[in-house]
Amino acid sequence: MSKPLCDAIAKVRNRLRHIPNSNILYLDETYYRLDEAPKHTLVAPAQYEFVQVYADSRYAGRYDMITFISGDTVLPPIIYSPEERKELEVKGIRAFMLNEFIEDYIGRAVAGLDKYPLYLMCDQSNIHNLEKMKESFEDGFCFEIVDISFLPATAAKRLSPLDNGIYHSWKERCRNHYPLNPNNIKQIMNDEWMKITPQQIATAFKHCGLTNTLDTYYDCPNPDTHKHRSKT
Repeated sequence: MSKPLCDAIAKVRNRLRHIPNSNILYLDETYYRLDEAPKHTLVAPAQYEFVQVYADSRYAGRYDMITFISGDTVLPPIIYSPEERKELEVKGIRAFMLNEFIEDYIGRAVAGLDKYPLYLMCDQSNIHNLEKMKESFEDGFCFEIVDISFLPATAAKRLSPLDNGIYHSWKERCRNHYPLNPNNIKQIMNDEWMKITPQQIATAFKHCGLTNTLDTYYDCPNPDTHKHRSKT
């Protein structure tokens, strides 16, 4: 990781540390494949280590999900099945799907948090149009969000709680229901998402350096060369 990227990450951390975590929202998209296999299995003596699946996960049906999370709660997601994407004539999530979700539902859910002001962070995906998202929130009667900002490029693993543990643990819990099928996968994805606890969220925020107890450069891979100055 370069010194400029370290500095950009520290700048974001410094800014967000002056905002209560409960007033910071994160947006991202993820997915779960219908035949995504468990990563662990019990093997009897003299037996082969393998997990039986009905389709290679690379080609199995993918269920795309849009998620929002704040520093102390998760918001209900929206999940698109392969059939729903086919009806929309898209292969993945597109900007119009995100903006419709914000306007039709998530805007009211965010307003229901009863917090002001709110700050939304997201990665630089081409479906994240900051101006259109702001319009969609307002069209959805949510006026609490005062700023929507991009994370620095390639920095999501260090700055987004979603990418820093929450998605991983959510997928692991979904795998516990293996094998899933088209009749239950969306419900399981949703249920396991809504089971995420405030404690899990707080841990993920801490891992992203969004706490005053850590130096803003605490995860710099090369501090001797970069010679950063701590930000407080």
